[in-house]
Amino acid sequence: MKAGPDISRIAALVGDPARCNMLTALMTGRALTASELAQEAGITPQTASSHLAKLEAGGLIEPEKQGRHRYYRLSDPDVADVLEGLQGIAARAGHMRVRTGPKDPALRRARICYDHLAGDLGVQMLDSMKRQKLVRQSKQAIELTGEGKRFMAEELQIDADALTAAIRRAMTNPPKVLVVTNYDTDADILGAIEAGAVGYLLKDAPPTELVAAVRSAAEGDSALSPVVADRLMTRVRTPRTSLTPRELEVLKLVAAGSSNREIGVELMLSEATVKSHLVHIYDKLGVRSRTSAVAAAREQGVL
Repeated sequence: MKAGPDISRIAALVGDPARCNMLTALMTGRALTASELAQEAGITPQTASSHLAKLEAGGLIEPEKQGRHRYYRLSDPDVADVLEGLQGIAARAGHMRVRTGPKDPALRRARICYDHLAGDLGVQMLDSMKRQKLVRQSKQAIELTGEGKRFMAEELQIDADALTAAIRRAMTNPPKVLVVTNYDTDADILGAIEAGAVGYLLKDAPPTELVAAVRSAAEGDSALSPVVADRLMTRVRTPRTSLTPRELEVLKLVAAGSSNREIGVELMLSEATVKSHLVHIYDKLGVRSRTSAVAAAREQGVL
C-alpha cells in the first residue's frame, strides 16, 4: 500500500448502511442523541453505540455533553461536503434508495440541510435562480454570476464581493487565491480581483502558464492571463461610461429615488426592460448597486 492518507478506512466507515443513515441524519447540523440516531438507522440502541464509537474513532463525529445527555454531531463541515458529494455521485449513477425524505409535510416543504436550504422550497429557489441566470452550476460547485451579485446587492442589500473581502481582512493569514475559470466577463474578472484574488486565468491556459501562475500566486505576485490582462488594460484606458440616451434617462430617475416600477411608468417600459438597462449601466460604470451607480456617474461627470 502506498504511503499517505488511508481513505479506505473512511470509506469503510461511511459504507455501512446503518452508519451511513446516522451520518445523513446529522447533515441537518443538529446534534442528536444515540437513541435518536438508532431510530434513524433502524437499529437497536446497543448496536448504535458500537457504530457511534467507530465513527468517533474515525474522526467523522464528535460527542458533546449537555447535562446528563450525550449528543453527537458531525466533526467538521468537510464531512458534510463529502457526504453530499457522495450522494450526488450515487444519484447520477442511479443508486437510489426507496426512502424519499421526511414524512412530516412541513419538513418536506422546507428544511435546513447542514448549512443550506433543502426540501421543495430549496429546489424551487435553485431552479428559479438558474432560470434567471443568477447562479451557474458545475459538477463541483454553484456560484453567483455577475447578474446574481447585482441582484444580491440591489434586492437583498448583500454585497457578496464586499463580504468576501471583509472575511479576508478578518483573517490573520488569508490564503493566496488564484481563480481558474471559463468566465471572462468584466464583472467576473473585476469582482474576483476586488475580492482579493491575486490571479485570474482562463481554463484554456496552457499548462506552463498555469504552473507559472501558481508559483507567482504563492509568492504573492499577480498572475493574470494575457487575455485577462488585456481586458483590464482596455477597461482602464477606455472607461465605459458612454451611456445611451435611454440609459441616462433611467439613471437620472434612479438618482431621483424612483423605483423600477415608477421608472417603467415614467418611460413607458416594462420592469424587465428597466432592469436590463440597469444591468448595462452597472456594467459600464463598474458597479453593482443603484447607489454606487449614481455615485460613480456623478464622480465621472455623467450626471
